[in-house]
Amino acid sequence: MRSYMQSMANILNGTPPEKITKAALLDIDPDFVRVYRNNSVSAFADVLRANYSSVEALVGPEYFKALTLAYLEENPCRQRTLVGYGEKFPRMINHLTSEHNLPYLSSFAQLDHAWTLAHLAADTPSLALGTFVSSLGPNDDLLDQFLTPKPDMSLIELHWPVFDIWTKLRDGQELEETIQMNPREEKILLWRYENEVTHRALTQAEFIFLGTLFKRQPLGKASQLAQTVNPELDINQLLVGMINAQLFMAPTGDQHD
Repeated sequence: MRSYMQSMANILNGTPPEKITKAALLDIDPDFVRVYRNNSVSAFADVLRANYSSVEALVGPEYFKALTLAYLEENPCRQRTLVGYGEKFPRMINHLTSEHNLPYLSSFAQLDHAWTLAHLAADTPSLALGTFVSSLGPNDDLLDQFLTPKPDMSLIELHWPVFDIWTKLRDGQELEETIQMNPREEKILLWRYENEVTHRALTQAEFIFLGTLFKRQPLGKASQLAQTVNPELDINQLLVGMINAQLFMAPTGDQHD
């Protein structure tokens, strides 16, 4: 019975019934379990479609279904819930570039995945500007302070300039022209603001600043590296804007969100 149940679980997770019966369990009728597998595959496809809506919009439902089946076979679900399923989908799309001939497609998938991560991230209180200022003592150096990014925040480094198109697709707009672009790096920030996922493009200096804080480095180090790229960068203005955008976690006791 244990072997039977495990085989059924494998089938529902994407293993073709024929492979199971050929392996040993000849008492499993492929036609019988195919109905259950189709329902399971449909559920997985719905999750991937929701999590990678821009990818489906670009390639169409038929090819997206083929991508879903390929992903499901290689990455069966190992958790109790389908929420967030598909974390390796961008990587698979990148590996299949020679087949779909859309080298920028994985960049759309990266942004879709970051959106899902921001949406599902745990709720944490945001650092308030007043709290941060009042926490500094008379002998404290601002540059020695550490800020902790909230778990809903993602920094994405892309090799294709897809952000504007991705934003339109996420808003439900249809593309009126064929996509034509050349490789160019983009730095994108996604996070949750006032309980809504939002996003914006970053300059190289802003990306370095936040990326350094992500690595648990102090403000002084982040400022130094950012101003190496842009000596004219106003760190105080940048910091105030990022705190007000609710990018950082509050210390214990501050419940502003």
